[in-house]
Amino acid sequence: MIKNVIFDFDDTLTHTHRGEYTRHMKVAKKMGLPKLTKNQFLTMWGPPWSVLISQLWPACNVKKFQLAYKSMFGFKRHKLVGGAKKTLDYLKKKGYQIYVLSSRDDKSLMHNLQTNGIHDHFKQIHSADHAQFHKPDPRVFTDFAEQHGLNIKESAYIGDLLIDYEGASKAGMEFIAVLTGIHDKEKFVRAGLNPKNIIPSIKELPEWLMRNNK
Repeated sequence: MIKNVIFDFDDTLTHTHRGEYTRHMKVAKKMGLPKLTKNQFLTMWGPPWSVLISQLWPACNVKKFQLAYKSMFGFKRHKLVGGAKKTLDYLKKKGYQIYVLSSRDDKSLMHNLQTNGIHDHFKQIHSADHAQFHKPDPRVFTDFAEQHGLNIKESAYIGDLLIDYEGASKAGMEFIAVLTGIHDKEKFVRAGLNPKNIIPSIKELPEWLMRNNK
């Protein structure tokens, strides 16, 4: 039985990738870096920001890019996925232990959680700054479970990317995919995920738990 519900952040709790291609290309233009196609950008989407930048532009000074981005756009507040707060309220009321395990850096993660008014729903908030490994490495999940005293078999990870599924499933954790990110249902099914574990968004998570968590 699932007792612990662990959320990815970007494109799971909030709409994040929308607009990021345009913003990153504006910074790249300012820094004289080559423009990439949207497909090239989204293919790399998912790892910690510093890793993403270095993968997109290997010769780029990552810190200068990050500073330029922040000076142009500041800390972006991403809009919650519809029904996100209602789902978190439901889980808390039902006694689930709720966590965030994200590849986002601590400062921007906390900014987004606080400005969206959901930071106090979570027992622990775990950013990329707290992790030695990064998705899809399953040690992201096993280390997290060990650190917080969680039983892997009683835990479910909710995410939007194939790297979320790969890491969580290899760690032996239940995985539930949401389709609010860049990967569609067919990609998850081709990767081996049971279709019953794919839902449109976290709005449908309470219903999934009522049906499957018995």
